Amino acid sequence: MNLAHLPGMLFSPGAGWADLMHSRPSRARLLATVFAPFALIPPAMILIAADDLGSHMFPGVSTATWVLIATTFLAAECVTLALMTWTILETARTHHGVPREYDAFVVAVVAPVPMWLSALALPSGSVPLIVACALAGLAASAFLIRHGVRAMLGVREVTDAGSVALIVTCAGALAWAAMIAIVLVPAMMHS
Repeated sequence: MNLAHLPGMLFSPGAGWADLMHSRPSRARLLATVFAPFALIPPAMILIAADDLGSHMFPGVSTATWVLIATTFLAAECVTLALMTWTILETARTHHGVPREYDAFVVAVVAPVPMWLSALALPSGSVPLIVACALAGLAASAFLIRHGVRAMLGVREVTDAGSVALIVTCAGALAWAAMIAIVLVPAMMHS
């Protein structure tokens, strides 16, 4: 997958998605080149932000606790990948798609990239900036889902693709909220 195509993938079911359909990279390759590097960003940013924003908001939390929180967050991302693949697959089926599990997996790997990138705002320490980046990441992920299900899963009608994107984005937002709770609950308990 060429990440330079990602901006075009936000706005069209053809740009970048066609390359993915043609090249059909293996799951292992997608995990190694997309999922692993991008999924590591939020845990890394949690650890970096723990020194500044974390120590300010949660002064009693030890470094070991922050490491545990970041590790748990990464494990939750792995579980979420499987859950989102299933959610995309089943939602596309109910909206006139002709999905294959591999194609749902591809969309589940690509769609959260903007959300993972939004974690780069954590070390800034600016809560408004962090929230704004998280919301922008969520919106961009919704567009990737919408165009991904049209390109990869055979959901041809724009309204059906929008419905799939809404359902999957809501499920993804709930998963993201649960992962944020993984960070905040232990931090609040130890501060």
